[in-house]
Order: sequence, then structure tokens, then C-alpha cells
Amino acid sequence: MRHDSRPRLSCAARVRGLACAACGRPEVSAISAAFLIWVGVAFLAAACWGAVVVANKKVLDYVRPIPVNFLVLVVSTTSLVVIAVPLSVLRLWPLGFAMTWTAAGYLAAGSVVTWLIAFTAYYYALRSGRVGVVGPLSSTDPLFTAVFAALIVGTAIAGLTIAGLVVAFAGVALISRWMGDEPEPHAPALEGTGGPAIRASAGTVVALSLVTAAGWGFAPVMIQLAERSTG
Repeated sequence: MRHDSRPRLSCAARVRGLACAACGRPEVSAISAAFLIWVGVAFLAAACWGAVVVANKKVLDYVRPIPVNFLVLVVSTTSLVVIAVPLSVLRLWPLGFAMTWTAAGYLAAGSVVTWLIAFTAYYYALRSGRVGVVGPLSSTDPLFTAVFAALIVGTAIAGLTIAGLVVAFAGVALISRWMGDEPEPHAPALEGTGGPAIRASAGTVVALSLVTAAGWGFAPVMIQLAERSTG
């Protein structure tokens, strides 16, 4: 039996080779292993966020939205402080920009809108609505980022972005119609409430989900303004 001494190609190399052969262009091989890794990281992050949404839904069956929001904020802030303070003191990371009062104002505005408004709306929507509806609607925040960037920063919106906005909001309308065709689930009554379980209409759930997306989309614009204010 004849031994094959040719080197074996890795999976990434095979992908690059197939792409190059399909397009007939050598530059297509620029698809690197790093790109494939980042694609995998993006899918992993999306999967983790989906698991968090389901966990939040379960927690909200027993805890009110505002205490949940406060608890998540405390844990997130504590984690950031524990990580950021040692890195800053030991000079183990480069700061992205020098802090000024103007930059701090932009960051504070983004934080208030994100945590006080957007996340509160998100938890109320998630407690009253379906995970499969609230999740996709609240994930349209990049579209709101594009709109806010155009309105506040003056960034031009490309044709593909406009097309994405149209498709996304068309999907929102279809989901809203679908929600109206089925009875809305409601969270179980909490101990000590002394009243019926919370129940929200489909329109309220959709509105809260879009407020969530708008709030999450507003924060990146504030971060960009903070960076610009420092020169």
C-alpha cells in the first residue's frame, strides 16, 4: 500500500480553499482562522445571552422586575470594579480615553437610559410576555443604534442599513400580529401581593421590548460622543 505523504489540510484551510475556488480570486483566501474564531465567539455569546434570557424568565416568576434589575446592576458593577481597579492600579491595560466631565456626562446619560429605563422595561416585558417574542424584539438594538447615530452624531445610514430597518420592523409588525392571535401568558402571583397575577396585553409587551431595544441602542452612541469629547 502506498503511503500518502501529502500534508493534511486543516478545516480552516479547506474553507479558504473552497471559497477561493468558488470565486476564482486568490484574495478570497484572506478569510483567516482568526475570523472564523470570532464568528464562533459571536455565536457563543448569542447562545449565552439566550440562556440568560431563559434564566431571567424563570427568576421573574418569583421576583418583581425592579428588584431583579437592582440585583443585576449591583452584581455587574461589583464585578467591573473588582476587575477594573486592579488593572488600572497596576497599569495592566491601556485606557481608551482620558475621562473629562463632558465624557462622564455622556456615559452617565447612557448608563441611566440603559439601566434605569431599558433594563426595567426589559424585565417587565419578559415577565409578562413570551421569551421567544421579547428576546428577538429587544435584540433589534443595533438598528436603533444606527438611527440614533444618524440623528445625534450625524452618521450616514447606508442603503443596506435602511433595508435592514425595514425588514426588522416588518418582522416586529408580524410578531405583534401573531401575539394578538393567542392568549397572553401571565406570571404567577407573588407572595404578599394580595391580588391577581400580573397580566399585560400584547401591545404592551411589544412596546416594552422596543423601549428596551431603543435604550440599549442609545448607549453606544453616548460612548462614541464621550470618546469624541476627549479629542
